[in-house]
Amino acid sequence: MRWLHGSWRESPVPDPFASTRAAPAASAPPTTPTEKMIAEVWTRLLQVPQVSTTDAFFELGGHSLLAMRAASEISSRVGRPIDPRLLFFRTLGQLAEVCDRAAARGE
Repeated sequence: MRWLHGSWRESPVPDPFASTRAAPAASAPPTTPTEKMIAEVWTRLLQVPQVSTTDAFFELGGHSLLAMRAASEISSRVGRPIDPRLLFFRTLGQLAEVCDRAAARGE
């Protein structure tokens, strides 16, 4: 409510973040071998029925201790260390890309 023309009236309040909000990402099933491997780890650790490449670990209910376990298991499966902090800021698809790029570079 705000003061308009001598009385309090309802007025729509503009949402200052409306133009900066991203539309929800469409669900996409894992397709690459790396995506499928990470999805299997996440579904087991997070006890969720399925995950998509647009899902984020913490949005699915993960926490820091599970992130450590997930990173450890993914590291052992891909044969190279995975920084657990990657799970804080990346979706499943993005994490799979990081793993695949590291493998291609021989890291």
